[in-house]
This record gives sequence, C-alpha cells and structure tokens, in this order.
Amino acid sequence: MLLDQRIYARFQALLDELAERGRAEITQQGHVATGRGRDSLEGVIISRNLRKLEGAILAADYMVGPVNDGVRASKVPFGGRKRGRGGKSKYIQGLLDWLRVVKPSMSDQERLSMAFAIGRTAKREGHPTRGSYAFSRNGRRTGWIRAGLETNAGVIEEELQLAAALRASLFERVEKASKAA
Repeated sequence: MLLDQRIYARFQALLDELAERGRAEITQQGHVATGRGRDSLEGVIISRNLRKLEGAILAADYMVGPVNDGVRASKVPFGGRKRGRGGKSKYIQGLLDWLRVVKPSMSDQERLSMAFAIGRTAKREGHPTRGSYAFSRNGRRTGWIRAGLETNAGVIEEELQLAAALRASLFERVEKASKAA
C-alpha cells in the first residue's frame, strides 16, 4: 500500500474513532431510545488532498441541534392545552412516538397524558428537563459534540501532523537520492 493510501486509511480510521467516541458520549448522556440518532454518526473524508485533508462527522439533524444544544423553554412549541383548536401538535406527536418506544406497555391514553406532562414541564424548564438527568450516566444531557468529539480532535490532529511530516521527510530523502544518482 502506498504511503498516501495509508495516510487516507489512517485518517478514515481516526474519523471512525471520533464518531465512536461521539456515540459513546450520546449513550452516556442517555439519548438512546431507538439508537437511530446515535447510529447516524459517521466519519467521512471530505477532501483527499494530502496537503489539506478534511473530514467531518455527520449526524442526523436533530442530534446536532436539539440534542447537543438543548432547547430553551421559550422555544418549546407547546401551548399547554389538551383540548384546543382540534389540531395536532407535531411536538406532542413526537413525544408520543418517543413514548411508544420507551414505554411500550403504556396505553395510548397514558402516553397522551405523559406527553402533555412532559410538554408542560418542558415549557417551564426547556429541554433537557431537570428530571431527564436521571437517565444520564455521566451527569450531562447536552454538549455531546464537545465532550465526545472536540476534546479528542487534538489527538487526531497531532497524529495527522506526524503523518504529514513523515511523508515530507520521505519525499525529501527520495529527492536527495535522485539528485545524488
């Protein structure tokens, strides 16, 4: 395998390792109802130019916004009434879908009551609610990107700088050898 290919392969392995650290942090924070959000994390090489390698960790949209940052109480889309204009709230529907996964033994009426109770609490406290910290193993419910990815990015950058230095040194030696011949 050529040196360039090894560098690309190592970079991909490092991106995969970062994605795995992000998945571990999400698990520790307790955001694993179905696992789809956690499993959506994927390391991808964006640019394969050896002078400037670029990679990204991709994730489902809601994992980057609401799950990582939380939602302020003023931004929770909930009016607080079970009966109203008769429309369907996407927010309550989302809570009902989530409750079907995490509380499958509940009746539909129990889930509806619980969804409204969560909605009222979230309208007061925002997301995450104080009670949701009971599901966290590490005391955090937000900031999985910083905790799982950014704190480990330095290790990857250091390793890549070492690979670039090795590549430059190898080319320098080849160039010197070709001039001497």
